[in-house]
Amino acid sequence: MLTRRGCLIALAIVTGAGACLRFYGLSKGAPYHHFHIDEHFVFAGADLLRQSMTKAAESQKFFMYGPLPMHMVNVARSVYEWLGGPLTLSAPDDGTTYMLLGRSISALLGTATIPLVFLIARRL
Repeated sequence: MLTRRGCLIALAIVTGAGACLRFYGLSKGAPYHHFHIDEHFVFAGADLLRQSMTKAAESQKFFMYGPLPMHMVNVARSVYEWLGGPLTLSAPDDGTTYMLLGRSISALLGTATIPLVFLIARRL
């Protein structure tokens, strides 16, 4: 049986390995939507939401997904723009950066499930 310290070390190693696997290849296919077809709806919806809630609500495709990921992408974009300057989404490099911000959120939340599952399993 592992000690508490041993469990934490094992959890850190597994979480680190999971993060490496989840973040690897994050830019694949960016800024094009051919590889991850649903991304377009989240990113376009986030951009519409950033422009105005009315404009987003009038879009036919806006309600395909819940607004939480879109708000999260907008928060990440605001922080990025505050630190590094505005993003012009029509420029390929800025479009790639925008997609990487969104994919990073997904990868981070996916990685965070590893310790969460560990805690649940430990309780059971």
